[in-house]
Amino acid sequence: MDDPRGYLAAGLMMGFLTGVQGGQFLGAFMGALTFVVLAKDYGKTERALLLFPSWTVGYYSPGVLTAIPAEIASFVGGLLCITLSVSAMSAIKSGRVADWLARRIKP
Repeated sequence: MDDPRGYLAAGLMMGFLTGVQGGQFLGAFMGALTFVVLAKDYGKTERALLLFPSWTVGYYSPGVLTAIPAEIASFVGGLLCITLSVSAMSAIKSGRVADWLARRIKP
């Protein structure tokens, strides 16, 4: 078995070379993973497929949520992205898009 320190060093070097922010990266992953772990209504494949878009949106959400620290904004962005996406998909499947939008957008 390989030494895990080599993988850690490689991951850190890729982070430094590509400009990936570690706190944002982990925050977004934890936000997406929170929903995936708690959503028992979906199969393992569906949950795995929902993880990656939420992780990506969560990573870029601190640009929108500027009032809070980037790590927390990433967590919130990852969690909200997957929650709203699943809610919208279920509204589309049930044919109640107008009702769903009326609850979200109040005049």
